[in-house]
Amino acid sequence: MEELLSAATPSGKRALGGVRSRFRMAYLPPREYAKGLAEGLFDATFPLDHEDYRRELEVSLHDSAELGKVSVVAIDLAEVDAFAKRTGRDPRRRSTRLAYLSTLPDRDAISWPPERNTPCWCISQRKYKKCCGRPGFRDQPFPTEGGPSCVSMDPSRSGCRSPPGFGLTGSTR
Repeated sequence: MEELLSAATPSGKRALGGVRSRFRMAYLPPREYAKGLAEGLFDATFPLDHEDYRRELEVSLHDSAELGKVSVVAIDLAEVDAFAKRTGRDPRRRSTRLAYLSTLPDRDAISWPPERNTPCWCISQRKYKKCCGRPGFRDQPFPTEGGPSCVSMDPSRSGCRSPPGFGLTGSTR
C-alpha cells in the first residue's frame, strides 16, 4: 500500500498470539473520488471507474477482516488539504494522509461488514447485501492495463489493479 492514496500504520493491538488487531480503512465517496481524479491526486494504477475502486476496497476489507476488526471512514479531500496546511505537511504525501486518518474519531467509522439489513459502507443508501456485499461483486475482474477504466497505459505496469483505499490504520507488521 505505497501508492498515493493509501497508508498503513500500527494502531491498536498486533495480531500476534491470537490477539486481533483493529483496522480503519478510508474511503473516497464518488464525488471525492472524481475530484481526486480531476486533480491528479491518484497514482496511475487507480481505476477511472468508482465501482472498480469500491470492489478493490471491498476485497481489502474482506482480507483485513481475517486479521481483526475492520471499519471504514469516508474521507473528504478538502479536509485532508486543510489538515496538511494546518500542520505544514504536503497533502500528496502518504505520511500526511496517514496522520490525518489517525486523527478521525471512531464515531465517524462504519463497522465492516455491516450488520444485517443495514446500509452499505460505501454510503450508497442501498443495503450492503444489494451493493458491495452482493454475491459475485468481489469476484468481478478488475480493469486490465489500457482498458476503458484504467488510468495508466504505461507498458511497464503489469495492470491497473489499484491499491484499495485512501488509507488504512492498523497493521500486523
